[in-house]
This record gives sequence, C-alpha cells and structure tokens, in this order.
Amino acid sequence: MDRYEHYTVRGLVLSERTVGDWDKSLDLLCEGIGLVHAWARGAKRTNSPLLTASTLFSYGSYTLRMSESRTTIQQAETIEAFLPLRKSVQTLALASYVLELSKYFCAEEQQEDELLRLTLNTLYAVAQDTCSHVQIKACFELRALSITGYAPTLHACMSCGEETVAFFSFRKKGLLCASCVGSEEGAMQLDRATIAAMRYIDTAELSRIMSFSIGEKQCELLSAICERYALETIEHVPPTLNFYRQVKTNA
Repeated sequence: MDRYEHYTVRGLVLSERTVGDWDKSLDLLCEGIGLVHAWARGAKRTNSPLLTASTLFSYGSYTLRMSESRTTIQQAETIEAFLPLRKSVQTLALASYVLELSKYFCAEEQQEDELLRLTLNTLYAVAQDTCSHVQIKACFELRALSITGYAPTLHACMSCGEETVAFFSFRKKGLLCASCVGSEEGAMQLDRATIAAMRYIDTAELSRIMSFSIGEKQCELLSAICERYALETIEHVPPTLNFYRQVKTNA
C-alpha cells in the first residue's frame, strides 16, 4: 500500500469521536488492512457527503489518503447503516459492546477480514433478531476469541486427552474430564448441549455460527462461560458491557 496515494476500501465504523466543531476521528475496521484511524473533515455538518458514512455502525466504501501525519477520508459511500440497531436501548447497547470488543481484538493495519465478517454478521443478527441476544452475544465472544488466537481447547480434556468432558477451566483455558478437574478453582460444570454449542460456534461457517438451538438454561450457561472467558482474556470490563448489563437488568 502506497502511503501517499488514494486508495478505496470497504470498512466498518467501530468508534467515532468529535474533533472541534465539525470534524470526526474514526476507527475503521477495513477489508485487507485492519484497523485504521481516519480523519473525517466536516463530517458533522448536515450537508456533508461524509455524514452518514462516518456514523457508528456504518459499513461503507471509503476513499482514503494516508500522509505522514494522518489518514484522511476523501470520499465515502454507505453500503449498510444498520439503522434497526437503534430500535431499542438494549439492542443499541449490545451492538455497541460488539464493536468495542471487535476494536479491542484488532491490530492496527493488520488484516482482520475474518473478524470483520464476524462483526458484520453479528450486527445483522442483532438488528434482525435472528435469535436471542444472549445467544448472539455468546457466539460473538467465543468466535472472536477463536479468530484472534485465544480459542479455548474444546475437543478433549486438556490434562489427559479423555474425550468425555464435563468441566470448563478458565485457568487452563479449556475442557477437563471429571477425573482431572480435581480441585480446579473456578471450573464450571457443563452439560453435553452446552459443550456441543461451544464446539459448533468454534468451527462452523461464519454465516451459520448462530444457527443452532439450545435450551434457555443451557444458553444462559453458555453466555456466562463465554463472557467470563472473554473478560479474563482482555483483563478488563468494557464500559459498553456494563451499560448492556444495566439496560438488560432494567428491561
């Protein structure tokens, strides 16, 4: 990529910040490039051609120019604005958490196309209510971890290789059998349905990772495991997750 030429890429707005009265600073997850920090001059003006494409959740085509000091958006065309994400506070909160976690896992200017596809698929699922928010959130967390190199070991017991497993160890980052779990602190007992769901999410085609049925109790257990594993991996609680928890509790 020539750092002094215009180039056009497709990207998703992961975050936006107002700069001055009319400009914006955007974090874009771009195809073939990864995370890009871009300046959108005048994007807050009502007549700006960048107005829609520089809004959170917008997926579009961006013509960028990279100089020694900054990357500037020269032109932009919105492909998908995901407007249904704003239909409720809870939907907006979940979608915001998805973007924040996606941004955390992005490496600047390092290709993250699979993570981009996962994030877009997840935003679509939230917008269209393809399944419960609990299931969507768990699928995104676990698969994002897998894509970015933090996948837990799910095929057999991490200690002895036994295929019949029943516990998840956060310390060892994977499954354990009943004989090996011993006094493993914080290990969570799982049923077959939850283990099967985790394995499916980890290996299924991206377009189908949410296409499975699971009982309500198992789904809550799946969600608890995926969230805790994600938080222990990133070692902090994103503010958007706290907001999602709050609105979910008050719903």
